[in-house]
Amino acid sequence: MSNRCRARVSKYEPIRELELELREGRLAPLFDLAAQLAAHSGIRVETVSKAQRGYRLASRKRAAPAKAKKVKLSPDDDIDKLFGRLAFACIAQLHENESGLLHSRDIEYLHQARVALRRLRSVFSVFSSAVPRDHFREQLAWLTETGRILGQARNWDVFVTEFLPRAGAGQPADAGSRALVRAAGRLRADARRSARDAISNTAYTIGMLRMTQKLLEQGWISERTDEQRRVASLRARKLARKVLGRAHRKLINEGEQLHRDNHHDVHQLRIRIKKLRYATELLAPLFRCKATRRKSRREYLLQLGAMQQVLGKLNDMANAGRLLEQLAGKRDSDRRTTLAYLRGYADAMSYASLADFDTAWQRFVKTKPFW
Repeated sequence: MSNRCRARVSKYEPIRELELELREGRLAPLFDLAAQLAAHSGIRVETVSKAQRGYRLASRKRAAPAKAKKVKLSPDDDIDKLFGRLAFACIAQLHENESGLLHSRDIEYLHQARVALRRLRSVFSVFSSAVPRDHFREQLAWLTETGRILGQARNWDVFVTEFLPRAGAGQPADAGSRALVRAAGRLRADARRSARDAISNTAYTIGMLRMTQKLLEQGWISERTDEQRRVASLRARKLARKVLGRAHRKLINEGEQLHRDNHHDVHQLRIRIKKLRYATELLAPLFRCKATRRKSRREYLLQLGAMQQVLGKLNDMANAGRLLEQLAGKRDSDRRTTLAYLRGYADAMSYASLADFDTAWQRFVKTKPFW
């Protein structure tokens, strides 16, 4: 860097990195070495280049929370190529949000990291008929546990930043409500620390390395059953039609038989809607030939998203009830009135969300699948 350029830049960032490159041979020794290095605290996988870091410093802009990017897919892609491309896109989104999750107070980084984990798990679900899940057993267990920890932190973020302000709007701030907000803030901070620990520890870094290794080696191909080999021989669009069609039919059947007063059934339906939406978003680029189909695809995703949003609010109220129980365990006499009011508010919002769901459901069942 010239002296003239240096004078214009007042922010600096140390560069401490080690680059591993495979010139020839097998992948395993390279990833074994990377895992040995990652076992030392403080060593992490970095996907941002030195040039990108320099431009960010010069522009004085922090990288924004990364949402899922569109992945270019071809209807004639083979299944293994499609599976790998989508999985790596999810891993890239997760990587892009790690630094913000660890060092920023912006809660959107954690939210988008959690979305990336969910989408990655959805990729495995979408391709389960062609890719043996047992090949990724350890990685999937690790993803589930990491998602659980991030989910707890996200629940407290929503509770403190959305539920409490809305429920308390127009209500006097008495001693009980102030005590409850402070207690919720402490538990939220604890959950955030757990989330950061889950992402910053060496097990996470090694887990990401092993996941990447397995995706690159494609060892699952030799472990397929005869039926999985048959499915894997299909072209991408044909498999997408089978996967989406089956998921759509299951959703319709469960929705028509849903008992609205059964919280477990409603929760299971929400999960099925969420999985179908992720699968649809992942595979939708395979169906973008005609303008009419693009319009149909947008409408389908719109109605699916509307249902997920309504049931998401219902889930937020259910989570609020569980978190209120945690706060009730630490209660004093000043909090009792506040807790009773908040439980009532959550119940009222739940009933309202169920009514909204009925309308969203009727719109969805009238929407023709675009595939």
